[in-house]
Amino acid sequence: MNFSVVIVSFYNFHLIENIVKNFDENTNIIIIENSKDTKLKIKIESIYKNVKVIIPEKNLGFGPGINLGVKLSNSKYVLCLVADIEISKISINSLSNCIKKFNNFAIISPTFFKEDIHKNYSISSKKKILIDPISIEYGIKEVDRVDGAAFLVNKLIMEKICYMDENFFFYFELEDFCLRLNKNNQKIYVCDKIKFSHKGLASSHSSMSTKVQILRNWHYSWGKFYFYKKHYGYFFALKKTLPNLVRSIKYIILSIVKNKPDELI
Repeated sequence: MNFSVVIVSFYNFHLIENIVKNFDENTNIIIIENSKDTKLKIKIESIYKNVKVIIPEKNLGFGPGINLGVKLSNSKYVLCLVADIEISKISINSLSNCIKKFNNFAIISPTFFKEDIHKNYSISSKKKILIDPISIEYGIKEVDRVDGAAFLVNKLIMEKICYMDENFFFYFELEDFCLRLNKNNQKIYVCDKIKFSHKGLASSHSSMSTKVQILRNWHYSWGKFYFYKKHYGYFFALKKTLPNLVRSIKYIILSIVKNKPDELI
C-alpha cells in the first residue's frame, strides 16, 4: 500500500477491527485511542503486527489526534479515518491505484454511497471540470472542503503549509484546515467512483452514549464559535453560535437530571 493509515478512536473497540481487517498486512496503521482502553491496544496489536495503538495521556480530540498520527506515519500520503466508517477492500485498492496516477493534491477523499442524503464535501466556488482520462476513471472533481470521516492527505504539504489547528477538539477542524489550504492555493479533491459509508453517532459504544453526546454538543458549539471568531470576528461568531450553545446547555442539564452525575464525568 502506498499510504499509511491513521484512525482516531474513542472507546471504539467494537468498530476498529472491522476497518483494520480490510487493509493488507504491509499497511502501516496507527490508531490514536483517546480513551484509556488498554484492552483495545493489547488485542489489536496482538492480532495485527502492522498496527500500533497510541494511547495519549489525555483525550486529544480529533484534530490533534490526526496531527499526532500523521507525524508518526512513515509515508508521503496518510489516509485519515474516524472509527465509525465502513470502507471496503475494493475502495481501499482503488484509492491506492488512484494516487499512483493522480498525485498533485493536498487532500483527496472517497465519497459517501448515499450522496442524496448527505455529501462529505462542499463546493462554494467555481471549479474547472476535469476531463482527463484519470479523472474520468475515478470520478475526480475539485471541491472546497471535505469532512473528517475519511480523507487522504499529502503529508509533505501538511508539513509545509499547516497542520490542523489544535484549538479545535472535535468539529470544524476540517473546515478550518481546508480553508487554510485553499488560501495557499492547495488542491482538494473527491473521487465520486470510490465509495465508503459513515455511521455517524455509532462511533462510540452504547455504554458511553450519554457522555459522548454531551461532549459532542459542547465541542460543536465551541468549534463553531472558534472557527467563526478566527476567520470572521468575535461578534459574528457569537451571533452564529449562541443558538447552538443554548441547545447544548439544555441537553447537558437534562442529561444530569436523568443520569447519575458521576457517570457523566
